[in-house]
Amino acid sequence: MIRPILLLSFFIAFTANNIAQEQQYRIWFNDKPESVHSVDEPEKFLSEQAIAHREKQNIPIDSTDLPIDPVRLKKLSELGARILTTSKWLNTASIALTDTADLSAIASLSFVKKYESLGVAVQPVSNLKKRQKQIESESENPYGDAALQIEVHNGDELHRAGFTGKGMTIAIIDGGFFNADRNPKFDQNKIVGNHDFIDKKMDFTHGDTHGSSVLSTMLVKDSSVFIGTAPDAAYWLLRSEDTDTEYPAEEDYWVAALESVSYTHLRAHETGRNLVCRLLLEKKNKQPMAGFQRCFTNMQGIRANLTPNTQRVFYL
Repeated sequence: MIRPILLLSFFIAFTANNIAQEQQYRIWFNDKPESVHSVDEPEKFLSEQAIAHREKQNIPIDSTDLPIDPVRLKKLSELGARILTTSKWLNTASIALTDTADLSAIASLSFVKKYESLGVAVQPVSNLKKRQKQIESESENPYGDAALQIEVHNGDELHRAGFTGKGMTIAIIDGGFFNADRNPKFDQNKIVGNHDFIDKKMDFTHGDTHGSSVLSTMLVKDSSVFIGTAPDAAYWLLRSEDTDTEYPAEEDYWVAALESVSYTHLRAHETGRNLVCRLLLEKKNKQPMAGFQRCFTNMQGIRANLTPNTQRVFYL
């Protein structure tokens, strides 16, 4: 029995190594043809709400609003690329290659302007520790454990004035929403939708808890225990951070989430009164591969890939 076990162990290790060695790239296209969609027919790629918002704010619809040509994405796939995500604003596609030899064929395509490496997203062994359940205790203050958080920003005064988030839609872009679909303190009617830009389907039973923690500071409404900052708002839960890897491709997932917010998710539920909540910078316990760290010079609103998209979402 020793030999079969050794062979099985080798197979598992070999398979895991192959998956871990998938190289990621950002592909920049040199133009955006109107062969599939046209700015003269925005109703074919924008929601009615998005178009109405543009007209109201006098914001023109231009080529940056056009989706990436699916024919180009199909060609990349035929050449061995796995499409991770795309950006209509930057006119890019983020891909993963198992065989880096395929890159030369992709780079020579007539519609490819340039490419840049995003590293090898190796997933480390998880060091998650079991979380201890906290015992709830009632407080004389109606805000309970949230009293300090709400008072430091005078949020309690806003609440008394009637500003509790009613009529607003808030998108939380984070790394995971563990148990957000079953937390008894979360009003599920206020969670109007979700999307996972990495794994495509949100998994509430596994993954990171940070997004759920952020959601709790706004959505929970339990007098004398905890009252959040916007308990009457509606929420979209969007996952763009791969907490297991911490690589540049996350910027592309984040851009995709922003574009989705601007064109579909929030516009489908609101008429312009929207908010986006996102933890922009984390340093603690983050160890990206050498050569991909975001040093101070990358964080001044100029060089990072997500910067122009952050600026654009405020414009929209």
